[in-house]
This record gives sequence, C-alpha cells and structure tokens, in this order.
Amino acid sequence: MGADNELPENLKSLKALAEKGDAGAQNDIGVIYFYGIGVRRNAKEAKKWFLLASEQGQVDSLFSLGFMYANGQGVELDSKEAVKWWRKAAEKGHANAQQNLAVSYSAGKGVQRSSKQAANWYLKAAEQGHAQSQFNIGALYNEGRGVEQNKQEAFKWWSKSAKQGFVEAQFNLGTAYVSGRGVKKDEEKAFGWFLKAAEQGYAPAQHEIGRFFYLGMGVQKNPVHAYAWFTISSINGDAKSKQIVGLLAEEMSRDQAEKAKIVAKELCQKNTRLILTETNKSEPFPNYISSLRAMANGRSAVAQNEIGQRYANGKGVPKDYVTAYAWFSIAAINGNALAKKSKPIVAEKMTPTQITKAEALAKEMIKMNPKLIKK
Repeated sequence: MGADNELPENLKSLKALAEKGDAGAQNDIGVIYFYGIGVRRNAKEAKKWFLLASEQGQVDSLFSLGFMYANGQGVELDSKEAVKWWRKAAEKGHANAQQNLAVSYSAGKGVQRSSKQAANWYLKAAEQGHAQSQFNIGALYNEGRGVEQNKQEAFKWWSKSAKQGFVEAQFNLGTAYVSGRGVKKDEEKAFGWFLKAAEQGYAPAQHEIGRFFYLGMGVQKNPVHAYAWFTISSINGDAKSKQIVGLLAEEMSRDQAEKAKIVAKELCQKNTRLILTETNKSEPFPNYISSLRAMANGRSAVAQNEIGQRYANGKGVPKDYVTAYAWFSIAAINGNALAKKSKPIVAEKMTPTQITKAEALAKEMIKMNPKLIKK
C-alpha cells in the first residue's frame, strides 16, 4: 500500500494543504511519517516532505534533515551533511540546531573540532532558553574551554538550566553549593538541588541525598533515610551506593533496616520516577516532543492526541493526568476519535478536583492560542 493511501482521513486535509505548497503542512507531514504518528513509519517519505519544506526555508525541516543524516535514518549516515543542514537551521535561530551544531564542534564530528565555535553556538541556544545548552555553556565556563574560565558564569547558566528541570544542572548546582565554587557555600541549598535531581531518578544525586542524611549535612541526620536513598541509588546502578548499602546494613539494627526498606518503598510509590525504567527514560528522538507541540499548536488533532497519550503514560514527559486530559479535550473538539475514547479513561484515574483543573487548563490553553481549534 502506498504512502498516500496510508494517511487516515483526518490527515488527508493536511496533506492536501502540503501539496499546495504550504511549508508548515509539508513539515508536519514529514514529522508524521518520520515518527509514525497515525501511519506506518516511513523515513524516506518523511525526507521527501522535509526537502520540499526546506526549499522554502522551513526551519524545523532544515533541522530534521540534519537529524536524519546524523543518525542514518532514511538516508546514508553523513555527519558533514548533518552539519550542513543544522547550520542552515541554526543561522535562522533554531535553538535545537544551534545545540547540535555546538555538539558537532565540540566532538569534531562532521566539522573540525573547535571549543570556541562550540561555545559560540551553545551560547546562542542558551540565550534562547535551551536548557541543555545552558548546562553545556555552564560546563565550558566551569572548565575554561572555548571561553575564559569563570565559575560565577558557570553557576549562572547552570541555575537557568536547573530551573527548567535539567537534571545534570540541578546536580551541578548541588556540587557548587557544597564546594563554594562560583557561589557561597550552603549545605541546605545543596541538599535542595540534589533532591530535585534525585526525584528525577538521577542516581548520583540520590547517592548525595543518602550521604547528606547519613552525615547530617544540610538536613537532620537520619541513618534510616540515608539507607533508603542509598538503596534507591544502588537500584539505579550507582556503584558507590551499592557498597555503602552493604556497609550500613552491618551498622544498623534489624528494626532500622526494616524501617529503611519501608521508607524506600514509600518514596518509590509516591514518585514512580525515582527508579528509572524503560517507560520513563528520555525520549530517543530529542526533537520529537517539540515537533509534536509545534504540530499540536497548528491544529493537528493527531499530534494533540499523541501529546495527551504521552502525558497519560509518562512517556518522554512526566506523567500528568491533568495535562493529558486537557490535550485529549482539545483533540476531541477537533474530532480525534482516539482522544474521545481516551478522555474518559484517564478521567477514571483523576479526582473531581483534578478534572475541574484540567477543564480550566484546556480553556486557558485555547484562550492563549486560538489556533489550537480548527475553524
């Protein structure tokens, strides 16, 4: 069956718009085929539409072509070709392209290695609020690579990244507050940032939380909680924590050890992200969620439903039934059959207060962006 015949009815109008030369629609069709949203995944078909959109300078398609060449998906792997497309997108201000171009310069992949150029492109993306680039430019300032070493500047960029939830930046803020590098020492603030990272399943931060509880740094000393956090960290693969769990078990009474196991279990039940699993690991395609959002904001009911599904299942994003319900509501208004079925299913897992909050969120989203609803 050909690619044209595979498109479901609710996407054929989008394809018709793409065939008339609408660059945004061409990019959306490319995304649909590349990620297999409602259709069988077809990277070659995606490339065709990305190329058509790129001829009109559609920046997301420029980025996606670079991504395809960098990963050999639908095309032969070619790092130089990837850099070519990312540069075109980066020069148009695409933050993800600027980040990837910086990574290419840092690694010398597809282009001559240059820490100075890497810093230049990281900074451009960071200034646009790109969390990973903010973390990376902070690392360069911390080490003095491509820029003059400046611990205070490193701390500034890590702070910006950490506030967006970037886990490595949260961890680095914790270490900065412990060491006093770039900021005044503050063990309580260090504990707070380590905890934020630990709650996202970051094993090194979970180890630090265990250490802080054990030593009474920035928090009241508590060997039971220390044991619980070391246990969680060890489950996530931290080698130091595995050794410490064994040593602590010899120090603690049987009652304390049992209490620690209960605490660890309760922590994991309260926050399912504490233990990394295949379902809550990061999305394998870094541009996927941003591409979905762009399509969803452009009235694509398929993308709106897909975002709802991801929030409902915690796939690539934190599980959030309120946000899932809001996206299902919008997709349902736009006629998506799966969203109409999924909305009552997720509602069964929500409290009345959460449903009221989700309905208000959907209305606010539509008010802020009327383009979410098809006319």
